[in-house]
Amino acid sequence: MADLAAGSLGFRLYGEKLTGAWKLVRMKARPKERRASWLLIIRERQHDLTAA
Repeated sequence: MADLAAGSLGFRLYGEKLTGAWKLVRMKARPKERRASWLLIIRERQHDLTAA
């Protein structure tokens, strides 16, 4: 959880609908925002095109 406190966290999901590597990054707070915003970035996506 030290990565999360530092402002970024990388993780992998292995599900039916979401599979791949993701990164959660904290953005700078804008002047009138109370809390920082978070951005979810897809680092690596795995597709299963054989399933229909």
